[in-house]
Amino acid sequence: MRKMRWIILAGVMSAVAVLAVRPVLAGRWGRGQIVQSFMQGGPAFDRALRLVDEGLDLNLTDTQKKSAKPIVLDAARQLRALHAREGSAQTKRGDARKILATAWVKLCSHVLTTEQAAKIDAVRSRIRDLNVTPEQRSRLRTIRRDAIQSARQVQADSSLAPDQRPLKLLEVLIQARAQASEVLTAEQKAKIAKLRDGHLAANVLAKELSLDDTQKAQAQKNLAVAGQKARGILDQAGLSTKDRARQLKTLAMETRSTIGGILTPEQRQAWKNRR
Repeated sequence: MRKMRWIILAGVMSAVAVLAVRPVLAGRWGRGQIVQSFMQGGPAFDRALRLVDEGLDLNLTDTQKKSAKPIVLDAARQLRALHAREGSAQTKRGDARKILATAWVKLCSHVLTTEQAAKIDAVRSRIRDLNVTPEQRSRLRTIRRDAIQSARQVQADSSLAPDQRPLKLLEVLIQARAQASEVLTAEQKAKIAKLRDGHLAANVLAKELSLDDTQKAQAQKNLAVAGQKARGILDQAGLSTKDRARQLKTLAMETRSTIGGILTPEQRQAWKNRR
């Protein structure tokens, strides 16, 4: 829940988490491979950049992507080195803001058009409107850090059976969501709910599957409903972790079926190939 004043960079880096889901759960890639591929400008970076491009509907050209790559990678490497360096958290945050600000100026000067920058500013405005206080930001940062540490411990626990690890990771997510909910006000939660309207995922689908405007609108509506249901499952009191996992799996299958119903046969085949 940061201000994300330079969302294009934060978005690219955050998209690595989205990219990591399928290969990690399938046992093909570990977290270290994801990070290494990203930092070397490999497939992880390319897919992350594509997700940001399509999600924000930036329509970057190949030349722009090529120009953005060294700028983003340089900032990412500086941030990683900063994270490993000794020093106070406050000083590091200040240095990180300077790194991102410099990269943002470079992107605006050498890569992005005025229209593309305006699209990013629109997203920034919606996020700034959350009005997260410094105290809230600090508490949320701690929750996120603890959740990441717990998830790493689960991934490294060799005593867990393959079918236990996803359940343990789900428990970490549920706990972090509950803790974050206690930090945010009712107004902030309502604003966050509006941000989760499915348009980013719908943009990605529209680009990859060449959806028309009607299909894109239907996809966004279906994805927004699915997201709302998923959050309800995660937050519902009294459910066991296994029951939550079972319901989330069922919801995922239903959503795939619903989305598939608005696609042409050719689009369904393309969607099947990309999953």
